[in-house]
Amino acid sequence: MKRYTDSGERHDERGLKHRDVKTTRIVPIPPELVSILREHIEQHGVADDGRLFRTRTGVVFSGSTISKV
Repeated sequence: MKRYTDSGERHDERGLKHRDVKTTRIVPIPPELVSILREHIEQHGVADDGRLFRTRTGVVFSGSTISKV
């Protein structure tokens, strides 16, 4: 909800908690999932900001949509 963000937008851009802004987090996944993700990216690409999943219009999914999934 927009009223709960600092920017007034649906989502605020934030880094990882208690880490430098440029810090990334490595999340190990099984090789089988790597293959599936690579195939998905090859077929569908990623959003301009690097997100893997996005709506048809390219925006972030709503919290209620994520909860349903």
